[in-house]
Amino acid sequence: MTINAISPYKIAIPAKSCYVNGKFLLSKIIVGNNPPLRPQLKRMTVCMAMKFQREAASEFAITGYTADSVSVAGVSFTQSLCVSHQAAAALWPVATFADITASAVATVIALQPEIVIIGTGKKLRFPTPTALAPLREHRMGFEVMDTAAACRTYNVLLGEGRQVAALLLLEAP
Repeated sequence: MTINAISPYKIAIPAKSCYVNGKFLLSKIIVGNNPPLRPQLKRMTVCMAMKFQREAASEFAITGYTADSVSVAGVSFTQSLCVSHQAAAALWPVATFADITASAVATVIALQPEIVIIGTGKKLRFPTPTALAPLREHRMGFEVMDTAAACRTYNVLLGEGRQVAALLLLEAP
C-alpha cells in the first residue's frame, strides 16, 4: 500500500484481514502525526479480533420467501398465513387485500404478541382504521409493510427475543 501525501492528522488504513481459528482478524496501519517534510511514515500495525457466533434459529423463524410463497421452518406456504413467536404457522383466512377486516386481524390477539407486523402483499397498502381497531383496543403495537419487508422484520424481532406475530398476505398471481 502506498500513501502519496503525508497528513498531519491520524488516519487508519485497512491493511489485511484473515479468518483464523474461528476468529476474524483485521489488521490496520495507523499513521501518526508526521511533520510535513519528513518522508518516512511512522507505522504501527494493530490487530483486532472478532469472533462470529451463529445464533440459535427459532423453530418459528421464516426461512425463505418469494413473491408467491413463504417458508417457515422449511415448510412452504402459498396462502396467507399468521406466524408467531410461540405457535406454529397457521393459515390466515385472507385471500385479497380487501379481505383484511377487523375480524381477520383479531385472529392474532389470542397469541398475545407485543407487536404485530402486517404484510400487505407485493406492495405497501394501508388497511382501513376499522380493520386495525382490534389491535388498538388491546394496546398492541403494529406496523404495516409489504410482505417481503414484513418477513425480514419479523425475523429480526424474533431474533431479538421479542414477542412478535406477523400476518402475511399472499395474493394469488
